[in-house]
Amino acid sequence: KLGERLRARLRAAEAALSETREQRRRLEAELAEAKAAAAAADAAEGDNDGEAERTRLAAALAEAESANSAADERLKRLRDCDPAALDGLLDETRAAYAGANRWTDNAFALSGWLRAKFPATDSAAVAKQFGIAEDLDYVARPDLAPSTEAREEGNKASQLEFALNALQAATGSERAAKEGGLHKWTNYLSGWQPRWFRLSEGSQLSYYLSKEEVSSGCRGSVNISVCDVLPSQHDPLRFDLSIPGEQLWHLRATTQADRQSWIVAIAPPRPASLTGSGRPDGAAPSAAAAAAAASVCPASTPGRWS
Repeated sequence: KLGERLRARLRAAEAALSETREQRRRLEAELAEAKAAAAAADAAEGDNDGEAERTRLAAALAEAESANSAADERLKRLRDCDPAALDGLLDETRAAYAGANRWTDNAFALSGWLRAKFPATDSAAVAKQFGIAEDLDYVARPDLAPSTEAREEGNKASQLEFALNALQAATGSERAAKEGGLHKWTNYLSGWQPRWFRLSEGSQLSYYLSKEEVSSGCRGSVNISVCDVLPSQHDPLRFDLSIPGEQLWHLRATTQADRQSWIVAIAPPRPASLTGSGRPDGAAPSAAAAAAAASVCPASTPGRWS
């Protein structure tokens, strides 16, 4: 009987041990599942933090792109005011005025060549045939600001003086060094027209419709310090004023003495070898005008005038 009791206790202890081991196994499995769930939860929480950071960075990027677009738009608006752009615009304007006056020279040269080649042809017929306007004349270029290089040379004082002289000449407030009547060539249809000229002590030559309209403002003005005087060898009363930009003023006095006094007042005469041309009286034009005359000769460009 004692042996049976001992074996019964041993079997009970083994059963309890097996149950304890099974319980431990279940608890270890549950612990592993809990750790896995905790790790998954930690991973999920980390992903949420990354998404929030990405959202914040995307918003910051969008704001930066918007600011950059606004800056680009402002730069485009200000680009036209850039000094280099303004200098380029001034150069284009100067070239446009020079080109316009060069073609005016072409028209005058063509008309003169045709009238010399065909004496029976008058200027009105030439103008009608080639569509030349009745009021064709040289374009008076307004005073343009100097280029960057000129500003860098420190000529601001001379520019101010030039502008002041022009203003005084336009209003007639400056004392004139010389003034009087001259005839100015307008175009082939209107011909020579009387104008009142006023030469200021500041080297500004201005002209008006008449002496009575001096106070109303001039029709044109030029700084004679940058001009050349070209006395005509074919007309004793005429002289031309060559203005930078290939523009010419054709002027005619009433007497030879008056012409000489104007030439001396403006600049000493410069003798030159002159030949005939298509100008109003056959006097020689400037070098630029001569080149223009050669460029429009129908004999050298037959296809152009056909």
